[in-house]
Amino acid sequence: MLNVNIEEFLKNEICDCYNQYVRFTENFYDHLDEADQNINLRKYKIDDALENRHFMNDILPSYLSALNRRVGSSDPLWKKLQYDWFQFRVKSLDTLIKKMHHDNQGDFYVAKIINDLFGERLIISGVNKQLNEIENLLTILKEAQVIHRFYFRVDGKYQAFHCYIQDSRNHLPWEIQIWDSEWSKNNYKEHLRHEKERNVRRG
Repeated sequence: MLNVNIEEFLKNEICDCYNQYVRFTENFYDHLDEADQNINLRKYKIDDALENRHFMNDILPSYLSALNRRVGSSDPLWKKLQYDWFQFRVKSLDTLIKKMHHDNQGDFYVAKIINDLFGERLIISGVNKQLNEIENLLTILKEAQVIHRFYFRVDGKYQAFHCYIQDSRNHLPWEIQIWDSEWSKNNYKEHLRHEKERNVRRG
């Protein structure tokens, strides 16, 4: 259990993730053609992306491969895994494609759906007692353009802050989830329920 100032801790962790994001993003997009760099992902529809072979077969797999290489060589990231308050993951290509097909109904845009190719989860005690303070902090970080958007998600028994880092409409976002440790049991159960429902709908 962390014995820290929650707001200061979250600010440091989110800013650290933002700095990692900027370094990764600059390096990745510098190697793309100008046309690929200029896709407005906030206006690019999922169905158009699915029909774009170059986007599906080249850009997304390359992005995920670069993420996995980054994760494999990131000592600070791996060191954080020794703590029970930190988790991360890189989404698999198979899971990503299934998600895109699942959400290919209506006007859904790439930046809204493909928003968690890399995700961090911060699980700490005391979040549920400082919801307003954390929301104020996230608002400040949004105004400072450290995060692009955030919201407090409630879905069944699931509850968490979801924050998205995106420094440009042309760049894919990353996600940070903030959980209270007391929410963990229900949140994991809700994740499993959600996945089962998706699989049923796919079937």
